[in-house]
Amino acid sequence: MKSSKEIRHDFISFLKSKEHTFIPSAPVVPQDDPTLLFTNAGMNQFKSIFLGDNPRNLTRAVNSQKCMRVSGKQNDLSEKRSWLTRCRGCWTPSNRWQHR
Repeated sequence: MKSSKEIRHDFISFLKSKEHTFIPSAPVVPQDDPTLLFTNAGMNQFKSIFLGDNPRNLTRAVNSQKCMRVSGKQNDLSEKRSWLTRCRGCWTPSNRWQHR
């Protein structure tokens, strides 16, 4: 059985071979987004693209983002049931996601 590290490597390598740009994992505590307390999804670092800005001019991207997940009623942090995980993503930004 493959380890999680091997699966992650194979996933990223396959998509890089299909012309996806590898985007390294961003910090779990976002440095440039005051709307997020912590990174909770692999797509957080692509938020600007979904909002209509694509400064890197990405057409295809792949990542394996470190994330913090919280369980409980409506992500209530006071319940303190949280864990760190990785979200893998394959992204193909297009005009349909952008504001016109």
